[in-house]
Amino acid sequence: MKLICKNKKSFAALVIVGLMSFGGACSKTGSGEDGFNTMYSRLGKIKINPEAMTEMLNQGILWKSSSSSSKDTANNIKKNGLKGIRDAGENLAKSKEFKQEVKDKYAADDILKNFTRTFLKADPTNQDRSRFLRKINDKKSDQVVRTLLTDNRFYIRLLNEQQTAARSQTVPADYTDPVDHTPVIVTPGGGNPPAGTSCNAPPMPECGGPEGPKGVWGCCTEHATPTLEHVVIRAIDQIQAEQPGLFSGNRVLNETAYMQGVVRILQSYGYCATHGGPEDEVGIKTNNSFSEQYDILLSSGHIRRSGFAVTCRAARF
Repeated sequence: MKLICKNKKSFAALVIVGLMSFGGACSKTGSGEDGFNTMYSRLGKIKINPEAMTEMLNQGILWKSSSSSSKDTANNIKKNGLKGIRDAGENLAKSKEFKQEVKDKYAADDILKNFTRTFLKADPTNQDRSRFLRKINDKKSDQVVRTLLTDNRFYIRLLNEQQTAARSQTVPADYTDPVDHTPVIVTPGGGNPPAGTSCNAPPMPECGGPEGPKGVWGCCTEHATPTLEHVVIRAIDQIQAEQPGLFSGNRVLNETAYMQGVVRILQSYGYCATHGGPEDEVGIKTNNSFSEQYDILLSSGHIRRSGFAVTCRAARF
């Protein structure tokens, strides 16, 4: 789909016009991935965080967090942008690790769900299932990953995240984070954070609600850029180190203890944190202006580290 644009409009408007194949602003020639590459080269590039995209690919395909060996993937994404994301995802889905640790252990529908939830922030549609389940069963998961990473929905997700980040407030250069992020050793079974470090924000009424419009649940939206994800990942790493008996590799053996343990560690850092909404999520806030929800447990029972779900304004707990 090659776009030849006569009228100047905003970057966002033109991208959405191109992605959704609406007429008017541009005429179309050509088709497929080359067309999308042409569109982005004409309209400008989406800003991509290579490390975040590397983590997304590892979580979505290998069901685990990225490691030090993923540095080459991040460098390739930094150099090649959208093409780098696509190629890296395809390679991971062809890897022996994917076959042994994911494909041979889990049902095709679970694998597809993890692909779409991680890449597209949505459950697979009926059309997705009819297109992709047979391919996954036929050992063609790399083709499924390639298709999803060149799907309109993936591009729109990246665009939405970029627009949200652009609208967010700029942090002053002299801003100092009031929370001490030094890891705190938490005694297993301890319920209260150390004196003087607990969050003082009072409880807030529930402001979440049914979905509508898409990606928005009352005061909560998935179209936001997370600010506390690094803290949640740190808490997950800490509970794995402190309570290895709760895990078998990245599989969680006691889900309740895992969820409550992460909440307890977040509280020990000085954050307000809660378990629930739904049960595989934790909520975190520093004050009542906003809170964030993180889905830290995959449907397979494995840890999800990069599990940002929504931002709620005001805080929902």
